[in-house]
Amino acid sequence: MLRGMKNILAKGKVKIICEVHPSQLSSLGYSSEEIVDLLRQYNYNIYLISEKGLIPTTSLVDVGTQRHYLFTKEQMQ
Repeated sequence: MLRGMKNILAKGKVKIICEVHPSQLSSLGYSSEEIVDLLRQYNYNIYLISEKGLIPTTSLVDVGTQRHYLFTKEQMQ
C-alpha cells in the first residue's frame, strides 16, 4: 500500500495510521525494515500508538502481534 502512495508521501500532507502485522508482512515477503526505509526516504516520523499516547520510534516493533502506528512529517508531542 505505501509503495503505491509515493506521490502522496512526497507531498507530505498526509498522516497515516497503520496497523502492522509483522508475521503477515514476512509471509508476503516484506519486512518492517522496508516500511521504515520507505518512510525515511520521505522524511516521515514514526510513532507507536499506545495506551499511554504516541511514542516516537525509529523502528517498528517486530514481535508476533500487530501494533498501530502514526506516520507523519510533523513532530508530535
